[in-house]
Amino acid sequence: MLLIDKYAYFNGLKDVHPLEKMVFALSLLLFSLTVRDMAVSLITFTVMSALIIFAAKIPLSYYFKLLLLPGFFILSGTITILFSFTSKFTSISDLWWSWKFGNWQIFISDDSVSTVANLITVVFGSISCLYFLTLTTPITVILSVLRKLKVPSLLVDLIELTYRFIFIF
Repeated sequence: MLLIDKYAYFNGLKDVHPLEKMVFALSLLLFSLTVRDMAVSLITFTVMSALIIFAAKIPLSYYFKLLLLPGFFILSGTITILFSFTSKFTSISDLWWSWKFGNWQIFISDDSVSTVANLITVVFGSISCLYFLTLTTPITVILSVLRKLKVPSLLVDLIELTYRFIFIF
């Protein structure tokens, strides 16, 4: 049995109805994604992480290990947003860092730093919602709830196959 599945079956919230957990996690996820505010995303991340660690009793070290994988992806993705390139010298007043290389100027502006910070908080807020659902509800139960909600069977089957093949590969 995989460790994620073990925690999904044996956690502090195993007796809570899966539909309630799904509605709670997905509504917070949608709210965080539509608002796209740093404060809302930080609150979402904090609340969901607290529920995962304290209510579901998932070990803190395991939760941080799970956060490392998307952390590396978001770090590699935000580096390209952080740095800006131009072929003409610009005198932007809110530069954090600038370097002239031949005819090119590489710089980090205040706008790019705020965009990266907002993106990181929104992503981690969203990931914490999905981890809450994944770590507290077994995939078989999630799929049965989706079938009861009349989600198209092709989509449910694709979700199931994707979940299984992620752990095979």
